[in-house]
Amino acid sequence: MMMDAMAPVTILSQFFQTENVDLALVKVKIDLCLSDLEQIKSMESHHLQALKEDLDVQTGFFKRHSIKKTNLNLTKLTEEFIDTLKENIIARFPSSDLITHLASLL
Repeated sequence: MMMDAMAPVTILSQFFQTENVDLALVKVKIDLCLSDLEQIKSMESHHLQALKEDLDVQTGFFKRHSIKKTNLNLTKLTEEFIDTLKENIIARFPSSDLITHLASLL
């Protein structure tokens, strides 16, 4: 699930690392990242499918390695992880209206 989440977060990070950030695109990039993260919760990505195949939920083994059984519900874990990640991104940009107003001044 981390591999799937890294792509949209990396794209957003690289956008902010450019020399001249276009303020008019900030809200668009954030919304796109949040949308891409939401799609991960569908559990249809290649990486999550491979994890499902390699993880034996009944025995708690992942590729011959024993995993402590705390919570092997992948759907719930993925949803919690993505929701927390989205909350953290939203917390960093609490007022998109301010960004929109600044972009209109340029």
